[in-house]
Amino acid sequence: MGPSIGLDPKGSAFGSRKYDVIGLGNALLDSLVTTDDQVVSALGFDRGLMHVVDHGPWMGAYGRFPSEEVSLQTGGSAANTIAALGLMGGNARFRGHVGRDDMGSLYAKQMENACGGHAITAGDEDATGKCLSLVSKEDAERTMLTHLGAAPLMPGLGALEELIPNAQVFHVTGYAFLGGAIKDVAIEAIKLAKASGTKVSIDVADPFV
Repeated sequence: MGPSIGLDPKGSAFGSRKYDVIGLGNALLDSLVTTDDQVVSALGFDRGLMHVVDHGPWMGAYGRFPSEEVSLQTGGSAANTIAALGLMGGNARFRGHVGRDDMGSLYAKQMENACGGHAITAGDEDATGKCLSLVSKEDAERTMLTHLGAAPLMPGLGALEELIPNAQVFHVTGYAFLGGAIKDVAIEAIKLAKASGTKVSIDVADPFV
């Protein structure tokens, strides 16, 4: 199991259990930039589609934009749900896995700011997962470049073993079942939730999932 880089529970304001919702999903740092459609064409990607890429091509595309033009925010379906719950005052925690790099540290910090704590681990297997969203200046159409990186390489339940039995709801994204170590973690987490009397919420994600 990778080392936890932040877990600081606070008391729940809702229900009889300590936490309202515990989430599990791919930890992807969203990088949003508004640009011309010609830039998308020059990069060799089809406008309006999501493209799965490796770390190198992703960094090459990302490096074409000045840092001040890029907005970096925690992303990933389940993470967005948990961060929103935390910002609305719910006691929620997110379990994800990032690389041991600057993007991973930023991801963990932003999730802690949203929820008051998290259950994110960091490892050396790969760089932090990330999604570069190229937003068209003409009509706001998004072209996305996604590098899953460390996200699906999650090393076991980790803090979920303690968090799930103490939560009202366990929430998992359908993307977690596409493969990688995170799929096994998701299945074990659902078993733990059912055994603990914790309700299970599943975001079925895209139609292909």
